[in-house]
This record gives sequence, structure tokens and C-alpha cells, in this order.
Amino acid sequence: MEQPCLWCGKPDKTISDWLIYPTEKGEVPQGEDNHVACCRSCRAVRAGKSVAGWMADCRESSRSADPQIVYGLLKELDDNHKTDRTGVELRQMRRMLDLQFNAATKRLSKLGKMFDRYGSNCVWCGLALSPRHLESSYEHVIPQSRQGSNHHHNLLPACIDCNNRRSNKSPANWLAILLKEGQQPRIDLVWCSLIASTGPEHGVRMHKRATTYLDEMELLFTNSELMIGQPYLPDLRKPRPPVAAPRKTVKPAKSRRRRARK
Repeated sequence: MEQPCLWCGKPDKTISDWLIYPTEKGEVPQGEDNHVACCRSCRAVRAGKSVAGWMADCRESSRSADPQIVYGLLKELDDNHKTDRTGVELRQMRRMLDLQFNAATKRLSKLGKMFDRYGSNCVWCGLALSPRHLESSYEHVIPQSRQGSNHHHNLLPACIDCNNRRSNKSPANWLAILLKEGQQPRIDLVWCSLIASTGPEHGVRMHKRATTYLDEMELLFTNSELMIGQPYLPDLRKPRPPVAAPRKTVKPAKSRRRRARK
């Protein structure tokens, strides 16, 4: 019977695998609650690793294992049996989740606000995201290596895979790659983000970079056949709004301290 693998999510003729493997440090429950659906390839690669260690490997190898679901299975297993081994595995998993999520409260808050503003799907591939999912990330439309800031105008929701693949490519170049792959990215959100980044609240360098990227995207819209049939195109019939002059930050002069006379 084909079931989705807990670790990679691929439907396959799954075999039953241990959630917690037996080791020399302690026996584990032998019941059905310690068995999960797993494909042969994931079972071979895991090779007896702890749950927390295997979840870290799943993230590095882009497996779709949801840590919240795995944590719930571990919690249920520990509640049912209360062995030393289940307690150790549960503490390791909780520590991994704390490092990934609870410790980064500022990141969670930023992701939550961004999802409320732009939706909870990756702007490049459309993958559904959530603030506490390992795949969730935010994309700098103007890369940080090219004078992009952490202002909310420059941040859009994206999955880690697309974020890493894009690297510091310009929006027009990256969109052209995605369109050739048959994707339907949110071009309208990228366009609006770049227009907002030319506002007066941003610096001169970011202002110039956003204007350059807008010109490249306009050239892509007019000269590329890949745009035909795309559902998320901005309305080019409306003229681009006038670009506001950025504010130049002036550093205050340092006051020289005078030595007190004796």
C-alpha cells in the first residue's frame, strides 16, 4: 500500500520504520506508536540516527518533514511509555525546535507580519508556508549584497530552496529563469516592492538599485514572450509613479570635549 513517507513526503511502497531506534543506552517501546511510514531510501540514509539529528539532515537535504508533526509523535510516545530513551529524544527535539523557532522571536514576528501583508505563499514557486515551518524564509528583493535593506518594503515571503537558488541575482534575471521553468511567480508583488523601495524613506544606494531593477523588469515585460499567459502581471498601462528623491542622511557633528580647568 502506498503511503506518503513521513520524512520526504513522497508516495511510495512504504515500510514500517522505528521513530526511535533501540540503542545500547536504553530500550525503546515496541508498540505500533513507535513505528512510522518511511520509504526505503530515507530508511537507508537515516541509518539509526536520533530523531533530532535526522531532522537536521532532512532540512539540509530539502526533505519536507514537518518538525511539529514529528515533535507531536514523540510527545505522544513519551506520554504513553515514559522511558528514559523517549525522554532523551524528546528533550533533544525540543532543543532543536527552540534553536530553530523559539529563540528567533524577532524572525517569527517578522514572518508573521509579512505573511499578513503579502500572503503565506512563496513569491517564486507558490509553496504554502507558515511562520514556524523550517522552509519559511523572507526574500530580499534587492539583495543585501547590493545595498538592499531589511525594510519591510524589501522583504517578500519565500521558501528556503528558492531563496538559496536565487542568491543575489537581479529580479529580472531570476524571473526569466523561473518563467523558462514553467513557474508562475508573483511578479506583481516584486514590482510593487521595487516601487516602494524608491520612496524617500530609503537611502540613495537602495533608491538607485531599485530604479535600475525596475528598468530591467520593464524591458523584460516588453521584449519577452515568456510573459504571455502569466496570471500575476502588473498593469503596465498605468504609468510608473514618480520616484521620490531619497533623503540623504547627515551625520551630526561630533562635539569636542573640553578639558575641565583645574
